[in-house]
Amino acid sequence: MSFSHKTKRSKPHLTRRTVRQQQGLSLLEVLISVLILTLGLLGVAALQTQALRTSADAQYFQQATQLANDYLERIRANSNNVGQYAIAQTQPNCTAPNLTGSAAEQDKTLWLQQIACSLPDGSALVAINNQQIRISISWFDRAANANTAARTNQFNLTSQL
Repeated sequence: MSFSHKTKRSKPHLTRRTVRQQQGLSLLEVLISVLILTLGLLGVAALQTQALRTSADAQYFQQATQLANDYLERIRANSNNVGQYAIAQTQPNCTAPNLTGSAAEQDKTLWLQQIACSLPDGSALVAINNQQIRISISWFDRAANANTAARTNQFNLTSQL
């Protein structure tokens, strides 16, 4: 024996009053969703901008590292004239170099030109004390904006011959 019991489902009764109260709720939900989506997209855009700025900083540090190591190797290759490789704090310009003088003078001229062309407002200092060499390369951070203070980055390399 089986019993089947059917219940009558009642349909929700919507009055004019409840319909009027719900008018516009869907539009409000959509507006809130669009607002949340917009805030999310703005956050993604800000992250992308910061990633680009950090990438440029990393590239400049890599170039400064490479330039310092290049100059150190030039000094080691011409170790009989180490004293000629010293450079007072200078900010070179990115023009075609005039290569005259000794090998050390030509190395200095080429290297300073590379700094000027590779780094924004690049400057260099090379101090030589006995057999210890200190190479310092500085450049201006152009990625700084109105919200952050402009800063000068510096890379230092110290080595013994």
